[in-house]
Amino acid sequence: MPRLRVGIVRYGPIQKEISRVIGTRPPVICRVARGRITLIFKQVGATTWSDSEKFNQAFRAAELARAVLDADTRRLVRRKSKRAVVVIYEDRMMTHGCDVTARWQCIVPST
Repeated sequence: MPRLRVGIVRYGPIQKEISRVIGTRPPVICRVARGRITLIFKQVGATTWSDSEKFNQAFRAAELARAVLDADTRRLVRRKSKRAVVVIYEDRMMTHGCDVTARWQCIVPST
């Protein structure tokens, strides 16, 4: 009977590479789990952007994340590049003494 081969894929270095390639300040939070790639941008001022700017940045970030995954040498990681990318912008501010959190989320489907 052939032996069952099991491999463990660690996404930590890939997540750091995606964050480095996107290059925003503060760094993007990247998660690769549950069939999706999630990119969380915090405190980048996205609430003041127009919708077209938000969409353009989301598509650019998704493209860069997929390029990093596609360039990896491991087949299991490259397969993740075909999945949806969730781009989230979160901004926090104080308004009239209240802590307000604005969140915008876009799911960029695979091509």
